Amino acid sequence: LFGLNAAPYHVAIMGLMGANSYFLYRFARNLGCNRMVAGVAALLGCYHSGLVNIHYNIDMVYDVLCFFFYFAAFNYYVRIRRRDRSPDARELVWFFALYLCALNSKEMAVTLPVLLLAYEWLYQRPAKLDWTAAKRWATGPGRIVCSSVVLNLVYIYGKAFGPDPLMKNSAYSPVFSIQRILDFQKGSITDLLC
Repeated sequence: LFGLNAAPYHVAIMGLMGANSYFLYRFARNLGCNRMVAGVAALLGCYHSGLVNIHYNIDMVYDVLCFFFYFAAFNYYVRIRRRDRSPDARELVWFFALYLCALNSKEMAVTLPVLLLAYEWLYQRPAKLDWTAAKRWATGPGRIVCSSVVLNLVYIYGKAFGPDPLMKNSAYSPVFSIQRILDFQKGSITDLLC
């Protein structure tokens, strides 16, 4: 539709980033932060110098889309759980549609079940931990977490063994080493501290 004119792509990415700022603000508010703290979190999410590539390179759209769908799904889940209830069937469909879009945007979306578990443990943990509470959680919100893990396993299987598997590409094959961890941490701290 626009040919090789990059301006509409930049406009679309900036629109998505505006929505991402709102999702970050809502996420902070859903976790109990006041408006000022949530606003500062959203401001840092917009203007941190380590994110300069996202503002100028249209090839970073996959990161922007992943954040958009990831936090849309996470906020949707948290909003439902803050009402102290489990999602119904319609809400599950919406949650998994958003989550699938996040997974299809970028592989880092596989972390969502871990964050759902962390949210459940930190914000929704029952006062008394016993088998009854565990059973109630497993048949309620635990369904989403477990279903997300199953979805991740199918996704990872496809990336590893499907036709033209991504993990067979040397640039994408996972490398686990202490040096790799240290390099990542050094780069992250450098970005964080500008």
